[in-house]
Amino acid sequence: MKNKSNIEMREFSKKEILDAWKDTKHSTGVYIHSPFCKEQCEYCTFKGTLFKSSEYKRYYSEYLPNLLDFYKEILSSDIIKHYEFGGGNPSLMTPTIMRNIFGRIPNFKEKYKTIEMHVADWSKEQLDVLAEYNFTNVVACVQTFDSDILKKQHRRRPKSIEDVYEKIQYANSLGLNTLSDLIYFNTENIETDMDRLLQDIQRLIDNDITEISIATLEDNDTSFFTKNSENIRFNKIVRETVYDYIKNNPDYIFENAEELIHSNVPEYVPVTPFRIHKDMNKIDTGKLFSFLPYLSELDSRTTQIAIGTNYNTLGIGSYNGHKYTFSKIEDKLEYIEVGDTYIPKWLLAYDKNDHPIKELVLEFYNELESTIGDPPDGIFFTFSTKVTNYNKHNRNKQVIRELIASVKWNERSIIIDEYINKLKKLFPTWNFS
Repeated sequence: MKNKSNIEMREFSKKEILDAWKDTKHSTGVYIHSPFCKEQCEYCTFKGTLFKSSEYKRYYSEYLPNLLDFYKEILSSDIIKHYEFGGGNPSLMTPTIMRNIFGRIPNFKEKYKTIEMHVADWSKEQLDVLAEYNFTNVVACVQTFDSDILKKQHRRRPKSIEDVYEKIQYANSLGLNTLSDLIYFNTENIETDMDRLLQDIQRLIDNDITEISIATLEDNDTSFFTKNSENIRFNKIVRETVYDYIKNNPDYIFENAEELIHSNVPEYVPVTPFRIHKDMNKIDTGKLFSFLPYLSELDSRTTQIAIGTNYNTLGIGSYNGHKYTFSKIEDKLEYIEVGDTYIPKWLLAYDKNDHPIKELVLEFYNELESTIGDPPDGIFFTFSTKVTNYNKHNRNKQVIRELIASVKWNERSIIIDEYINKLKKLFPTWNFS
């Protein structure tokens, strides 16, 4: 059951923001946005703004430092658990800029931290700064080592494959967890495409990578999050092939292999990335995976991870509305930052007070009555809600709030069992106990 509302977002004042954050005690992850890129890759959903020197200097010397100062009281609190620097391209920050930004963040060295690095830009000097500030994870953004595919996707290529190897090994030597992302680029030649992917995996494993995430991309897709049936089919084939390829490797694990590989229901296999990583007994995976619940760009990874939980997300940094940065306080309040490198403003995207649960519950019972009938005696429901989707392409955001119910029964009978089976077909994601 979903409730949709098109809302004209009102501006959220600085005082309202700070007051709202003071009222929460829930764990919080912070996303700090790096909006600039030197290219815009064809496949990328998270495209940054093409690099311009004046905006770049102003963003890192004034705009972002001022935002960190604005949030200083929140960033000083114990609720902050993890930082991620994403984009865009964080590795366009020089070592000097990195120190200036990291040094402004209270208690920064004591927190878990992740940063994404473009393999055409990163340097040993930057990695030294990450080690200096006790970073936990560095993401080496590879996608593939195939130069022809990268050229076709308008992605800048590293100096050499050996240079990528050297930097991964150097990051490992500094005690950083090294994560990398690969894409299965489907050009409709499955033998060539799979060989490319497996060769990419092996190269990363040979250089002691900590974790690899893998996504599939159709040759004519503009985003690897496209969920067409062909992509799902290839995604399942890729999972099975990768699983077979590494299953006898004593040092690496295919995450959730049983769930992702042996499912007999293809539609339950999502297109979002899957992972292989070092054996959990051999690395500190508590640090490695601690950042996953909070990833917080409105235009990227939030909706699948953070929405519907009470794990807070605080997004800092934005540029010219090209990409909003998203913040969420429990299941109560959500807002976006819209920035121009001069003066940020914040727009209230969602306020729980404007979306009462009563209307959704009434719609739910009306749907039951019109489909499978009223529940028999002995069945009862408890309800909660969550925001599940946004229309991200304009400022009149479409907020979709979904009713989530737990279904319980205090006795068993043929009538109750039959009704429960009907409910499961009607609401397959709900909790039945």
